[in-house]
Amino acid sequence: MMPDHGLPSAGAPLALSVEVVNQLATVGPIFLAFSGGLDSTVLLHLLTSSGVPFTALHINHQLSPNADQWQQHCARECAALAVPFEAHRVHIDTGGQGLEAAARASRYAVFEAALAAGGALLTAHHVDDQAETLLLRLVRGAGVAGLGAMSSERPLGQGVLMRPLLGASRAQLQAYAQAHQLRWIDDESNANTAFDRNFLRAQIMPLLQERWPQQAGRLAQAATHCREATQLLTELAEQDAAVLQARDELVGVSVSLEGLRQLSSARQRNVLRHWLAQWRVVLSTEHLALLRHQWLALPTDAQPELVVEGGRLVRFAGRGFWLPHVDLIPPVPVDLYPDQVVAIGDLRLCLRASDATDRGLALPTCGHWHLRPRASGERCHPSSRARSQTLKKCLQEKGLAPWLRQCVPLICDSSDPSAIWAVGDLWREQAAPTGPYAVHWWLENPHC
Repeated sequence: MMPDHGLPSAGAPLALSVEVVNQLATVGPIFLAFSGGLDSTVLLHLLTSSGVPFTALHINHQLSPNADQWQQHCARECAALAVPFEAHRVHIDTGGQGLEAAARASRYAVFEAALAAGGALLTAHHVDDQAETLLLRLVRGAGVAGLGAMSSERPLGQGVLMRPLLGASRAQLQAYAQAHQLRWIDDESNANTAFDRNFLRAQIMPLLQERWPQQAGRLAQAATHCREATQLLTELAEQDAAVLQARDELVGVSVSLEGLRQLSSARQRNVLRHWLAQWRVVLSTEHLALLRHQWLALPTDAQPELVVEGGRLVRFAGRGFWLPHVDLIPPVPVDLYPDQVVAIGDLRLCLRASDATDRGLALPTCGHWHLRPRASGERCHPSSRARSQTLKKCLQEKGLAPWLRQCVPLICDSSDPSAIWAVGDLWREQAAPTGPYAVHWWLENPHC
């Protein structure tokens, strides 16, 4: 968890702390998310007063009839302060999500692009925003991590997103703007209570403020406690991850289900969330419960599958697998030359010379091998076995996952394609002449 530091206290004059200014001097190019509203206008003025060099980024969402006027206002304000200014027009494609979420996605795509070479993006979120975020996530059933709301900084793209005003109140920003006679715009959509945050801000927060005047700060404090709890859960998950015996597979990654069973139910859920988060997989509470049932409660011969965004979660041979969506297809018959990389869907195959002359393959006199897919009912004789067996049985004994069996490549004698010399990189056939060429079989993009 990144530290919450350098924030102005509720009673202090509004200013960027020395700590924040010093940090900005070390992070590379600095950008301000500048909408032209009250909050970002105050931060624009604070940054200018601090002497920190930065560029203001304005996102024109093209949702309001006033959007172009707002962009012109922002350009004028930056010009008056000699601040470099960039405006970006974005097209909002809801794609099944809400307008707020779609606008945010478009906005942050621009921000991430700006940080392609590192640096920092500053936003003007304040303590009232933090309180609203906590309440919104609470009513949506968020867990401890979600209730942590916003941190003072987090990674974004190749850089960092910083919120230097997260400890200041909206009232402090308003007083600062009035004292310095700042000019800002008011987005008319903020009055539309059809949007959840606007409804909360207009209808709920005033009631809470009337009853509990310090509610925003208290709620922000609760979010801080939740972030600390999240950090502790992360540290616990990192300790528990040892029993999972996680490993990379030819496709995807896997964990030991026997190791998972050693943990309590709560720690199982915690460590699974942590493990899956490494692959950007986020499960709902219902999906996580279903996954634990499939992996730990179903009979061992069951083959459950949970399809989620980006891939699927399956079980095989006592292990739970995360399989990203990849193209797994049988190989096309083709002549295979040394060092030639052959694509088999998203998998790749190549034979390269090595020092393993006792385990590798010889090169046929014609200068190439023949690559082909499996055929029904064929037999093989691995060099480690005393007798031949069906290829299907050998693949099962080798423990090759079912989703890979259809695409396993057979390397054969170029003069007699029925004579198998090697089955992928799994084994060499007993009758195959040995030589220096080792088989390499891999996934082109293992983290897709």
